Amino acid sequence: MRAILGSLFLWLFVHQSVALYPSSSDVVDLTPANFDRLVLQGDAVWVVEFYAPWCGHCKSLVPEYQKAATALKGAVKVGAMNADEHKSLAGEYGVRGFPTLKIFGANKKSPIDYSGQRTADAIAEAALAEVKKKENDKLKNCLTKWYQDEVFKSECRQIYLDERTEFRRTGIMKKHRNLLQQQ
Repeated sequence: MRAILGSLFLWLFVHQSVALYPSSSDVVDLTPANFDRLVLQGDAVWVVEFYAPWCGHCKSLVPEYQKAATALKGAVKVGAMNADEHKSLAGEYGVRGFPTLKIFGANKKSPIDYSGQRTADAIAEAALAEVKKKENDKLKNCLTKWYQDEVFKSECRQIYLDERTEFRRTGIMKKHRNLLQQQ
């Protein structure tokens, strides 16, 4: 009976000390079982903290990181992984110290190392900057594809020619040329 109670106590102690964030937190607990599906395959931008449960700096970051997760809810996913327990996955991303924060944005294979202030505002600002960059890249790619489309090009060319004809007809082009020559 003592052995069972001792084992149960040890199990509870180990599991309590491993997780820095409660399950009710906006910080997602990441493991090798869900990391690929959630972070790498998903479309969302992620901020991921690689931590060790014994690390004092990691424990100090908890309140600010939770604030950032709550502030970013709906815009950026925020997760944490026990890198002490999942060393091989942490090693794949070059984690050598704790806490290590990485932003998985537009290029999920090359996350951005976050080395800014360890405040909720600074973390949120960096994450939102990556969202903006990712959206700008998407828009640029979309416009490039759209522009390269032959139908679009011919429609744009026709609109341009129609407007140019209208400018000539109304004398706007002449006025514009006169203004340029005066300068």
